[in-house]
Amino acid sequence: MTDRQTCDLALVPGSGCDARLFASQIHALEPEFKVYVIDNTRHPRIERLAAAALEQLPDRFALGGLSLGGLIALEIYRQAPERVTGLALLDTLPGPPLTGSGTGWRS
Repeated sequence: MTDRQTCDLALVPGSGCDARLFASQIHALEPEFKVYVIDNTRHPRIERLAAAALEQLPDRFALGGLSLGGLIALEIYRQAPERVTGLALLDTLPGPPLTGSGTGWRS
């Protein structure tokens, strides 16, 4: 381990994905950083997924989410912003769905 301070990191995969999505990142970061991967299949509602994740996560952590995982990450942040030390959203379209856009999401 280097002189760097250890940090906890929570990653939230996209729909249909699991920890395998982040296998390379986990391998590169551990053991210097403790990495948690949130199971995005435990509850049908994002609010409940976020609340369940917060029960499992440490007091302070950095957070990253991919696609649907980014929306879950935003909800985790909304519920407990004081616990999140940093936030990365990848391929995530936050905001309400747009009607009549063809895709149904903000572009």
